Amino acid sequence: MFEKLLNEIEESDMVLVGIGEEASLPFDFNETHDRQFWKQYHDSYDEEENSKIISFYNAMEQALSGKNYFIITTNVDGLIHQSKINPIRVAAPCGNMYKAQCHCPENDGIMDMPEDFWKKDEEIKCPKCNTSLEPNVFNKNYYNESGYLKQWNLYHKWLQGTLNKKLLVMEIGCDFSMMSLIRLPFEKIVMINQKAVFYRINQRFPQITAELKDRMISIQENPFAFADKLWETKKSR
Repeated sequence: MFEKLLNEIEESDMVLVGIGEEASLPFDFNETHDRQFWKQYHDSYDEEENSKIISFYNAMEQALSGKNYFIITTNVDGLIHQSKINPIRVAAPCGNMYKAQCHCPENDGIMDMPEDFWKKDEEIKCPKCNTSLEPNVFNKNYYNESGYLKQWNLYHKWLQGTLNKKLLVMEIGCDFSMMSLIRLPFEKIVMINQKAVFYRINQRFPQITAELKDRMISIQENPFAFADKLWETKKSR
């Protein structure tokens, strides 16, 4: 299976990768998260957890080395930006908890989250409008989209170049919480491009769709084991 996938990577013109919730700590986009939640969520990422997730991204970068690829992730932990993956090739439409936004819609700026945010109990204020800072992450109340739109537009421009190209699509660890960003669009992309091949890698939801059964491969594996096996297979060649 992994030899076949490596051959698909090598023979493809372009590679589209979607990375979802199984490659991160659980996060519920349907909940409203207060300051105490964010401090606890941040503290859940200990050194071992961070290392595991960053190693996953690094293994994927090594497996994709030399290819024209683009990655979409719904994960908000920001750890993909601590890996070797080129940030120009990444779009994170759900945000990044290490970037800050204020509550004021008139303030279009996104800034680095002050380190004090994770350490202090009192609110941290925006230096521009003096309203409370919160992580620049998708939520039901207010989400400043300017933090990801540049990369999202670049992704769509890249995607236009996949038409009539030999495209490999890999969807890794995506559940149904943000299926409108990866699962459903990726299926549509493969339906349109008859030269595309689709790998769905998922520990819990690896099912393939009937419409794509001839060009869709299911791998029931968690992202970390998958990336390790893929990279080990490449190294052994």
